[in-house]
Amino acid sequence: MRIFQSMSAIFVVLMLISFTAKSEEFNTAEVITHSSKGLQLGEDEGYLYLSFRTNTDISRLTIDGIGFGNKIRFSDVKQGINHALLKVKAGEYYIEHINIFVGIGAVRSNLKADDHRFTVKPGVVNYPGSWDFEAEWVENLRAQMRLDSYNFLSLELVKFKQQFGQQLQDLKFVYQGAIEDPYTAYLDEALKDHGGTAALSSINFLDQPMTDWPMTVLTELTTTVSVDMKYPRIRDYFHYDEQTIRAVSPDEKHLLFSAVLGEVVTVGLIRVADFNTYVLYQQKLPENSRVSELSWVDRDSFFMTLSNRGEEHNYVAHLTMDSTANSIDARFVRFRITGELLAALPAVENTLFFQADQAVRSNHKNTLYRVDVTDDKSIQASFHKPHQPTRKLKDVVDWLVDPRGVVRAALAISYDKKAEQTDLHYWFLEDPTSNDWQEIRTVHGSENLIWLKSLSPDEQSFYVLTNEFNDKYAIHQYATADGSHMGVFHEDPDHDILNVLYDRSTHEIIGYTFLENGLLQAHYFKELDERFERARQDNPDVQLFQVQQLKTQQRLLLFGLTPSSKGAWYMLNQETGLADKIFDISPNYERLPKGIHHTLFTQTDDGVELEGFLVMPQLEEGQKAPLIVMPHGGPIGVQDMAHNNEVQHFLAAQGFATLRVNYRGSGGYGKEFQSMGNQQWGEKIEQDIHSMTQHAFATHPLDVSKTCAMGGSYGGYSALMLTYLYPETYLCAVSFAGVMDLPLLFTSRDLSKNPEMAEKLTEIVGDPINQINRLTEKSPVYLLKEMKRPFMLFQGMKDSRVRVEHAVRMQQLMTLYGMTHEVVLFENEGHSFSQKNTPLLYLDRSLKFLKKHMNLK
Repeated sequence: MRIFQSMSAIFVVLMLISFTAKSEEFNTAEVITHSSKGLQLGEDEGYLYLSFRTNTDISRLTIDGIGFGNKIRFSDVKQGINHALLKVKAGEYYIEHINIFVGIGAVRSNLKADDHRFTVKPGVVNYPGSWDFEAEWVENLRAQMRLDSYNFLSLELVKFKQQFGQQLQDLKFVYQGAIEDPYTAYLDEALKDHGGTAALSSINFLDQPMTDWPMTVLTELTTTVSVDMKYPRIRDYFHYDEQTIRAVSPDEKHLLFSAVLGEVVTVGLIRVADFNTYVLYQQKLPENSRVSELSWVDRDSFFMTLSNRGEEHNYVAHLTMDSTANSIDARFVRFRITGELLAALPAVENTLFFQADQAVRSNHKNTLYRVDVTDDKSIQASFHKPHQPTRKLKDVVDWLVDPRGVVRAALAISYDKKAEQTDLHYWFLEDPTSNDWQEIRTVHGSENLIWLKSLSPDEQSFYVLTNEFNDKYAIHQYATADGSHMGVFHEDPDHDILNVLYDRSTHEIIGYTFLENGLLQAHYFKELDERFERARQDNPDVQLFQVQQLKTQQRLLLFGLTPSSKGAWYMLNQETGLADKIFDISPNYERLPKGIHHTLFTQTDDGVELEGFLVMPQLEEGQKAPLIVMPHGGPIGVQDMAHNNEVQHFLAAQGFATLRVNYRGSGGYGKEFQSMGNQQWGEKIEQDIHSMTQHAFATHPLDVSKTCAMGGSYGGYSALMLTYLYPETYLCAVSFAGVMDLPLLFTSRDLSKNPEMAEKLTEIVGDPINQINRLTEKSPVYLLKEMKRPFMLFQGMKDSRVRVEHAVRMQQLMTLYGMTHEVVLFENEGHSFSQKNTPLLYLDRSLKFLKKHMNLK
């Protein structure tokens, strides 16, 4: 939640409150009584256990009862983690407001009852989750604030037991989310069997410095010197150095390109006639910086966005060329407003459409602006008012601009609290010379979302990519008059259509892409230029795609892919028929040792056709390779491809074969195949993976006695479950951000506020109420005692999808059981790798673990 408020208007009110209202304090050793005296609970009383983390000092935190007057006020809440146990009247409560002092005043956030509501039930200790508050100063008198609640029951329960367990040992500690958390009872039983209260201190990591944790914590300062010495070329596999063509100039004489090599970011032009290069921008920037947007505005200016870890900076560059075009200079003008480019208007000098971030333009319900980018003054003036023809529209998340540069359609999203559903509103402007917008369709439920791809030439329909009416994704048409479905424009009976291909100069649909044998393929509606077809035949190992025709230059811009490259750009001369490579995406990567790719097919015992991708190392005659099976994440709707995978090729260079499997539930094979994976966690999905593993053993020189599993997210869960289900095959498992507790997916945050998410999660994972035993019986946390094979867990401490609570629960139980599996935490990582050293540390430790348990040198 984000709140902006001036502090001066509320300062006097806050001062009056501070002198008249009773305030409580966090972090006391005593129970705070807010109803009757003493510890004994009345029939309408319960205990409330509060955990509140804040990144700044808070002057006042107020909790209010809903429907009864029972305000609870805390003053002087300190930065860090704060705890309190209160005896209160049972009922519904919410966090009413949070005040932060700054200078001589304060910023106050007034919260809504529905946003941060929780229940206190009578007769139990109620834990509504751990509150996490962050405030970021935007200006001197304004702050951006966020408040969320997450379930960290493992640590909070132990802390509660240590501090209040003796006094309240007969009371049940209950997580008050939409679903009760079974880990409470499970940990209680584990403690009874393994040390009782004496063991609490060993599993209370909250009160221990990180250096004393049984888990290894790696930070940004963790050195990789030994990794670089052991694997001298490892960085070339995983550094995201790349150079790529971004756009063809309106006059078709130049290619706009970007390059990121190390920490140096370059933007420039390539002259089509002779491939001469002109560097327009070159700067050393912080690691992980990239050019996320690069588009022409008109014939002599372009738009650029530089991104780094969530921060974005937008610029327009104005070009000056000498009469012979042998010299090109650029003048950059920076946008002060954050947001993203919607569309450039090459036919209109120095003009573009820009979608501003809602957070920084909170006073405008519509954040679409038509911007004059001539200079800094014109840019700032353009943001005084939103684009006038669209001013009546609000809460828009997607716009459609026609080839003439007119905004013609919009998708807005609202939430119906009464119906507890998301509503989708589709708008269309029939007459591009008017401002008469019509809402042509309203759809209930986010699962019915469709994205409008483009307008048909006669403007009677939208093109949409959907599988609503077919098993496979196909191109459909929807009427612009009323949003009704008009039928199929084009479908491929054997494949999901992945993307629609357009000619960048004419905006005409020219074809589509699809996957076949794991490789990206393109189908073109019109007969291909014979020279392009010949170029494809001359390069059978390269998947060539037509990107744009440069009619005035008699050229075709092409892009090529292989299973062992990141891709390359080509220019086909239509007069000579020769295709010249402009450059590889990553020249250093192309020179690295790679494995040999194989696409595998097999059928399961119940008749399901599966596809897998095996990368073999270079082997001597008679040699067999150890195998690492690598399930993908998801699991539903995600798919692996045969195209280049850096981890597979790095592991092949170390002598390992690797196998990826598109098990049932994977995307790209139609709705029926995808739905077959629902609620098959730890069941038929793992059977599919094992079937493909057995097929790989039968068809390739693999050492069946040296096999382990390794994956991230669902793939991390699957890796552990493979060792549990088939311990005779899989010797060990490595997991990054793996789901360890299936019920925790429903309780990691309160899903009662998001019924659509709860319904979707139930469809994919299972019913946490009626199938709770089935979910616990498939969760590594509850199977830990029975898991006989070694495993290694990696987890980002800032992961908001699979929270660190999953790994902490595993570590708590391993500590109680006396198990020695290793857990490694990345202090500043989330659900994926964002820092350049993380994949190096992850693979180095993983390889050491894998080699040990495969008995390899």
